[in-house]
Amino acid sequence: MSVQDTSLNPKITESAIKEFLEYGYLNASVKRICENAGVTTGALYKRYKGKEDLFDSIIEPIYDKLEKLSDNRISNTLKILESKELEKFWSNPIETYKYQINYLYDHYEGMRLLLCSSEGTKHSGFLHGFVTKITNLTYEITEEIYKRGLSCSLMDKDTLHMLLTAYWTTIFESIIHSDSREVALKKSETIAEFFNWSKVFGF
Repeated sequence: MSVQDTSLNPKITESAIKEFLEYGYLNASVKRICENAGVTTGALYKRYKGKEDLFDSIIEPIYDKLEKLSDNRISNTLKILESKELEKFWSNPIETYKYQINYLYDHYEGMRLLLCSSEGTKHSGFLHGFVTKITNLTYEITEEIYKRGLSCSLMDKDTLHMLLTAYWTTIFESIIHSDSREVALKKSETIAEFFNWSKVFGF
């Protein structure tokens, strides 16, 4: 049985990323991807079912990283649920925003693909699905915080979804507009002032 030449995989992936970023998924060409990678179309199809499978192979690890980013935030909240540090944690100091920006920019190309080049794929509705998951998790926590008397009000889930959509749209805007990391970090200072979560949640 022949062994697949895995040395070609990085070449195909690198070429595909450039192609998808420049042309978007719909207008991307498998032929150009192969030509720029210096491989035959046969070599690509031995590794991927087609353009969609290739795009998915690049994007899916990004989902895992985004889930880690949001899950860490939720997990840390749960750990300090009964602590006096809760208010400080949810006040969203600038450091929190800078951490999120740096995390996203560490995976810049993948985020650009997801936010700007995914039309025509199952990932085109990424923002809604991402925010919906975060909304459900956040609501459970705020509900528990309210029950324990640690906040003075409980926001309904629809309003929470609306605000979190606005928040994450704002966070992602720097990547959509190709801001440098330095510019995005500077903007995070204004974002931190605008989104006063401590006040919103009634801490």
